[in-house]
Amino acid sequence: ASCLVGSEMCIRDREYLIWKRRAEQAKGLKRKYLFSLAKKLKAYEDVVSKQFDAIVPITEVDAPYFKKLGLKKIFISSTGVELQKFKTADYTKHNKIFHLGSLDWAPNQEAIKWFIQHVWPLLKKENKDLKFYIAGKNMPDSFLENKGKGIEILGEIENAQDFMCNHGIMIV
Repeated sequence: ASCLVGSEMCIRDREYLIWKRRAEQAKGLKRKYLFSLAKKLKAYEDVVSKQFDAIVPITEVDAPYFKKLGLKKIFISSTGVELQKFKTADYTKHNKIFHLGSLDWAPNQEAIKWFIQHVWPLLKKENKDLKFYIAGKNMPDSFLENKGKGIEILGEIENAQDFMCNHGIMIV
C-alpha cells in the first residue's frame, strides 16, 4: 500500500462534501444529478482512502472522518503561512481587494459570481475608488463581462506572492 504525505488526499478525499453542498443549493434535475455524483464520490473516496498506510489531513475536523473509515495512522498537519515571507503594504491605505485561484474549478467560479452579484455592489457604494482584481489560471470568458465596474480581470499571473502582497485583502 501507499503512504500519503501532504494534504492532497485530504482535499480530494473530502471532495464529495463540496458536491453535496452544491446539490443542496441546486434545483430539479441538477439537484438529483449532483446528489448522485456526491454519493458516488463518497463511495469511491471511502474505498480509495483505505489503500493508504497513513493519511495526513490538514485539520482536526477531518481526522474523525478518517478514523470512522477504520484508518489507524492519521497524522494531522495544519496548514500555515510563514508571514515573514509576505512583506505586505498597509492594506488599509489601499483600495484593492482580490481573488487568486484556479478559475476552472466550479466552486471558485460560483463563489466569485456570488461575490460580484451580492457583495461587490455594497462595497462599491461605500467606496467608489475600490478595485476588485480577479486573477487565476483558466479564466472563463464569462468573467470578462465584469470588466470595468471597478473590476479588473487579470487571468493567470506570473508571481502569486508578489500579487498577494500588493493587492490588499484576499477574497476566498
